[in-house]
Amino acid sequence: MGLKEANLLHAGTTLLDFSAERVQPLGFISLPVSFCDDNGYAMNMVNFAIIRAKSGYNAILGRTTLNSFGMVIFMPHLCAKFPTSSGIVTIRGNVRQATRCFQITAQLIIDQLDPKEFQPVVPQQGVINVTLGREDSSKIVNISSSMNDMQQATITALLSEYIDIFAWSSEDISGVDRAVCEHHLNISDTATPVKQKKRVMAGERQNVIEEEVNKLLKAGYIREVQYPQWLTNIVMVKKANGKWQMCVDFRTLNQACPKDTYPLPRIDAMVDRTFGYEVMSFLDAFSGYHQIRMAEEEEKTAFITDFSTYCYNHALWPQERRRHLSAYDRRCLQKSKG
Repeated sequence: MGLKEANLLHAGTTLLDFSAERVQPLGFISLPVSFCDDNGYAMNMVNFAIIRAKSGYNAILGRTTLNSFGMVIFMPHLCAKFPTSSGIVTIRGNVRQATRCFQITAQLIIDQLDPKEFQPVVPQQGVINVTLGREDSSKIVNISSSMNDMQQATITALLSEYIDIFAWSSEDISGVDRAVCEHHLNISDTATPVKQKKRVMAGERQNVIEEEVNKLLKAGYIREVQYPQWLTNIVMVKKANGKWQMCVDFRTLNQACPKDTYPLPRIDAMVDRTFGYEVMSFLDAFSGYHQIRMAEEEEKTAFITDFSTYCYNHALWPQERRRHLSAYDRRCLQKSKG
């Protein structure tokens, strides 16, 4: 670009790179940055920190710069959009060029490594099986094989301590007491009940529906219903593992409910909150939506199958059911009663 050190402003601070090492910039300079397409044009002055480093990239734009343009980034499509007074500007990346830049940067990092200290990463075999609980009531779970012995022992001890909190089958999900929370259907008074015509399911899908319905009946999640005002169909969805998942098409019921304007969390803010932590954990809830009960509106959740018409059963718990609350449920009840 023909820049000289005399054109740079003095750098009184240091920078931290991605490996947390301190880098002393040569200086700072303010340059105009513009983006445009056939729909519009925008330009802002951007402050750049100039550093002496080998990289596959000529410049890296930070979040402050992207926000100044009002950009929305979609990484899978290498696409960015932002509004202007004349329209929405769309910037599209080149997959080959992006891959080439990444390869150059990765190779530069490898070239800087000391061959004596470099140890190639050995691919792990995924997960290992561990046994929790006592011999008479043991459970087997999978944990990551990438953890060291101390981490595996700590995770196993933690899971064993709270083994009664996990649901090992549908029957183990006792649900959340109504005193803690319950779900209301805020259906508009002017909405007209909708009864969908039954869709035909055959072959493998029909077998999966029968199996799922029997499981829900056994667990007490659903019951048969007659003459419902609202009626919807079953939708079968192919999962990533090749198995079928039974879903209920509640779109007509959702359309009768006013839309809630509660904002969704920002992904970048959630990622920023993980900074500084060594371990992140993820919990895949087992049929989590079954744990919160409906508020005396169960017949509006009616769905039709070849066997019968059912709705989700959310009746009040009998006293004998309350004695089988899990440790988590008991803690929630104690907390709610304060």
